[in-house]
Amino acid sequence: MISELYQLSFNQVSEAILLTFADGTLCDANEAAIALLGISREQLLQKTVYDIFPNFQLNHWQGLQYNKKILFQEQITTAQETSQPIEVHAEYHETEAQSGASLLLKPTLTPQETPEELTTCSVNHLLELIINNIPQQIFWKDKNQVYLGCNRHFAQVVGLDNPEEIIGKNDYQLNRKTTYAASYREWDRRVIEQGQAILDLEEPYHHANGTEGVVLTSKVPLTDDQGRVFGLVGICTEITELKTLQQELAEANEIEKKFKEKLDATVQSRTKELQKTNQQLNDLEEKLREALATEKEINHFKTKIITTISHEYRTPLSRILIAANLIKKYRPQLSTQQWEKYLEEIFSAVQYLSNIVDDIVSFNSFPSQTRVVRWEWINLIQLYQSVITQMKDSKPIHHHLNLETDQDEIWMKGDKTLLSHLIKNFLNNAFQYSPPETTVTTRLYRETAQIILQVSDHGIGIPTSDQEKLFESFYRGSNVGNTPGTGLGLSIIRYIADIHEADITVESELGEGSTFTVRFPLPSLKAKP
Repeated sequence: MISELYQLSFNQVSEAILLTFADGTLCDANEAAIALLGISREQLLQKTVYDIFPNFQLNHWQGLQYNKKILFQEQITTAQETSQPIEVHAEYHETEAQSGASLLLKPTLTPQETPEELTTCSVNHLLELIINNIPQQIFWKDKNQVYLGCNRHFAQVVGLDNPEEIIGKNDYQLNRKTTYAASYREWDRRVIEQGQAILDLEEPYHHANGTEGVVLTSKVPLTDDQGRVFGLVGICTEITELKTLQQELAEANEIEKKFKEKLDATVQSRTKELQKTNQQLNDLEEKLREALATEKEINHFKTKIITTISHEYRTPLSRILIAANLIKKYRPQLSTQQWEKYLEEIFSAVQYLSNIVDDIVSFNSFPSQTRVVRWEWINLIQLYQSVITQMKDSKPIHHHLNLETDQDEIWMKGDKTLLSHLIKNFLNNAFQYSPPETTVTTRLYRETAQIILQVSDHGIGIPTSDQEKLFESFYRGSNVGNTPGTGLGLSIIRYIADIHEADITVESELGEGSTFTVRFPLPSLKAKP
């Protein structure tokens, strides 16, 4: 009775229904299905779903068994021997007694029967068209990393003619490198096991046509109504051209970097040449110290020494000026800041070397037996201010100058030219060995028996072991490093002080600065007439 009632109800359903066993063999069909297909029940029960639906393949059946429900479209030949598009709604059922599938066949509407907005294709077909026309590569897999589908772009990359061919395959069965496939599956595994999306993952890929490329991949887990992960969907965006542009930009930056390095190397090379010349001069000075033990030997070699030193300094001076003109010529290739930096260094060196040459020439004209001292009354305060003005006119001063005195006038008798040179050398020495923007203080005052001239800086200081030899010609402190100089400045100061019967002392502490003090004795303190 129940079986008859079931069969009667089954046949009363207006839509065509097919029932199958677990292997896809047909086990029943209602009257609507028999009428639609134009085949007797006995003939139908001898066929499989593959016979009824020519495009239905084994991987579709496997997908149905796993997902329980699938929807696909087919073209069938009806009882009227016409080709009819239909939608097949398939569901797979598993019971303790038996497993199988039910297939509901729904003929799709013809263009004349459909609404205006769906005259070309069904909603599902429209969705398929949208996915296939998206420029990204799209695919979806089950939780075993077996492909359930993809769009046309992805199929082309892996060498498939039809997106449906990918169903049931894994990455190792596609046209892609094994190393790439292993990497893809590892990321898939993480997404499926952790249930979390991975976004913007940069991955290489191998195109079926033999080319290599790069994609930006996002993989998102697929979950059912209970939140259980049953697969994933991936979207790949082609960024090969972008990566190529980035590489070209990096190469351009590398070329620019190498150019700057070459320029810096050229500047460093010029600097090393100057340092080499300075070292040669230091070596020459050391040898001369040992050789010139007596005044007679000093007088004998002095002209030769001064000529050699002048030549050694004027040669790099000419080289620096030539380099400055070359740098100006190629200025458009570098930033203004870089060129101004190099030009300032070069012209500062030119000015400094010119001052060294002036010291050498002055030293050559100072021997007591040939130099005529012109004695006159001199206001030291006024003379100091005049020297400062001349120094500022010749080059910028990058230190703060401070004059401490308790009087408007301090008069003494002496050689104005020599005393100007003494003050200038004291200040230049302070500038050279103390950092820019520090303060150099000059003190001028009169005591009962002396006139005191004192210059203090905040420079590198002088080691105690060097202070006894500090005023010897060509001697330089052991801590001057690469600071250029000949060691003549303080020896000239000593010579001028001796002419004026003055005493010089120095107080210094490493890293804190130095103070030089000149004490002019009583014979120089005659009142102004």
